[in-house]
Amino acid sequence: MMKWILPLGMCYVVTNVVATTLSVAILQPFVSSMFGLYIRTDADGLAFAPLLIGYLVITIALVWLMPRVKSGRSGRLHGAVVGLVLGTAVFLGDHLVTAGWSKLPALPMLLSGLVDALAVVAGGIVVAVVQQRQIGKGVTRA
Repeated sequence: MMKWILPLGMCYVVTNVVATTLSVAILQPFVSSMFGLYIRTDADGLAFAPLLIGYLVITIALVWLMPRVKSGRSGRLHGAVVGLVLGTAVFLGDHLVTAGWSKLPALPMLLSGLVDALAVVAGGIVVAVVQQRQIGKGVTRA
């Protein structure tokens, strides 16, 4: 059980903090205006439950995938590679599919998807480090 709790908790926190930071530092000042009338306003607020549950789903996938995927890399670089693959598949794929069937513009959706994927890269690095330390302490097997 411990092999899941620590990486899940740490990855979840890091992924959410990085995603929020990237949103405030990059997406809001540089990409939001590209959405025109389709952007959510501050008055609209966020739907926190689906947002947090969505990040939990991504975190569970990342913790489960990390020891099972062979990237040809080790340690932090392995975490970054697995995080990049999962992050771009989830965010870039979702954002572009959404742009395809909605009226949302494709370019800001593409940029948003790429930036959002970076949070999963950070989470992947955290999971790789935690799981590597757990293996060293005998908490889990490789």
